[in-house]
Amino acid sequence: MKRTVVVTGAAGFLGKAVSRRLKKHGFHVRSIDRVATGENEEFVVDLADNDFFAKISRLPKADVIVHLAAVVNFENIMDDLFVPNVVATAELARWAKATGAYFVFASSITVHGLRTALINQATGIAPDTAYARSKWLGEELVRAAGLEHLILRISGIYGHNGPGHLALNRAIDQAMLGNLPTLVGDGKAKRNYVYVDDLAATIVNAIDRKIIGTHFAAGPVPVTIADMLKEICAVFLPGQSPIGLPGETGSDQIVEPSSELLAGRSFKQVLEIIKSGGMA
Repeated sequence: MKRTVVVTGAAGFLGKAVSRRLKKHGFHVRSIDRVATGENEEFVVDLADNDFFAKISRLPKADVIVHLAAVVNFENIMDDLFVPNVVATAELARWAKATGAYFVFASSITVHGLRTALINQATGIAPDTAYARSKWLGEELVRAAGLEHLILRISGIYGHNGPGHLALNRAIDQAMLGNLPTLVGDGKAKRNYVYVDDLAATIVNAIDRKIIGTHFAAGPVPVTIADMLKEICAVFLPGQSPIGLPGETGSDQIVEPSSELLAGRSFKQVLEIIKSGGMA
């Protein structure tokens, strides 16, 4: 018998990848999003709706709830984030607890601070933006609900047509259009962002194994910003180099991926996949 998985934010960048992979692996997927996409068994509801819990509680029971939906902004205004990111998470956790569902919550490494150089299980909590605080509060509410759960603290997510707040996504998309990426400063800062389809595979694998607790999802190997942009040129614009502009030296932000999660692919491998028209 197929297990049923509810995916919130199913129309988003990560939500599409997760839903696609769940279906490929034989799960029955129900989508929740604030916009209609035409999917079968789609439930259109906004996380900020006053009657959000009443609406979702009418849904048939699910085996798993994957909560990916969130409002993302870095304007440091909690008013816009409290209901969709905090209250809605609490209500989804309450629904999961009431129905016995396993709960997967997409959090963020930003709960450790935007400029923390090394992030792992020993790193302290230091949310320094409203978005990060909303994610930390969401985590606390999931833990307080007393249900089987997985909290994923996720690094920046990249891929073709990825969210524009991550400059790497803009660089990839522009290079695919024939435009050189721009390197501001020396680009020596290291990152290990996670490829969207690798993250989707990680989530599906975690559901299969019912991994419990708080874990870090990130790319396998840290790469400097400069080397990432050079690699983008090598794959999409051979023989060319990024445009250099003066700027401040950035700081590292390296995340130690949890050993219990699937290991992702290298940055170069991912670019070749994107170039070949593979998974987004």
